[in-house]
Amino acid sequence: MRAQALLDEAAEQLGDSAKTYYTNAFLFEQLKWVVRDIVNRSRPIVREMSAQVTTDESDYTLPSDFLSLHIASYNDGRWYPLEPRNLADLERAQYAYGGGSQPAYYDFGKNGRVERATGAATGGLSTELDDTGGVDFTTLAISKTDIVLNDTDNSEARVDTIAATKITFMGTGLFGGVDNTFAALDTYRILSYDAPLKSVRIWPAPGKTDTVGVESLAVLYSAKHYDLQTKVDDLSIVPSAGNVAIDLELDEEFYTCIVEGLIFRGIRRRRGVSTESRLQRAEYDRRFREVLPQVKSRIEHEISTWGGGVKPIPGFAITVNGASFVVSK
Repeated sequence: MRAQALLDEAAEQLGDSAKTYYTNAFLFEQLKWVVRDIVNRSRPIVREMSAQVTTDESDYTLPSDFLSLHIASYNDGRWYPLEPRNLADLERAQYAYGGGSQPAYYDFGKNGRVERATGAATGGLSTELDDTGGVDFTTLAISKTDIVLNDTDNSEARVDTIAATKITFMGTGLFGGVDNTFAALDTYRILSYDAPLKSVRIWPAPGKTDTVGVESLAVLYSAKHYDLQTKVDDLSIVPSAGNVAIDLELDEEFYTCIVEGLIFRGIRRRRGVSTESRLQRAEYDRRFREVLPQVKSRIEHEISTWGGGVKPIPGFAITVNGASFVVSK
């Protein structure tokens, strides 16, 4: 639905179709609040993320627009659903049994890992990484305690000091790998935790016998709405000129609900808290409750028919954690 049409409708119902008092720019600011409120309460925007898996890696960063997770599937030549489990249970299982099997469970954590740098070492030691091949580590937002992975021998360490072509490690340096040292041509990744991001965790982690680079993970999740102001800026639109020619990512059923929300926000912001604003808030909430079942039904249908990018063939048998399932539809 077109944003400008919503602003025009709200202004007319507020008795100011000329937008003398309830200006286009003012109503656009209220639209940001209404869209965010509706998305946070109903989670109507459903998107898919896919990622190739890495040996012995359980955590995969979710997109920055992530709100909530619906379902996760794994592909090892055919797609099968992962079973949701509590993150703490997965951590206990990881401690008790180690990794190296076929993923069967998933959950999500609070911090996603962001890849700050990748490359091939030109040398190093057990306590340092050297790369003189043109990289400048000081420009890559790398911080102390970030994780350095040596993907050649599967060792890792924590960043201590950062120079343009050298990173030294905390403590005794690299651990958990074959020879726990960096040599020329060893490939590396530098990762850091980003608090606003979240990650999906799968368990058991993909083992070394899995087809790394072919096997993949896919999740279906509810997403945030794109930022309206950013969209307006990108399109060089000036809201005060009455040309907000952008389409919202919301279901058409929300049209009346959004208009009622704009009216509520207009009254609340211009006239303050009053009986009128409380009644209008109640009307906005009533409209929201009317639409919500329709939107939830659509989301449930999307989830039930989603196959992680590839729909299983009816009658195809799959095995997850020792239990057999037959795809019926």
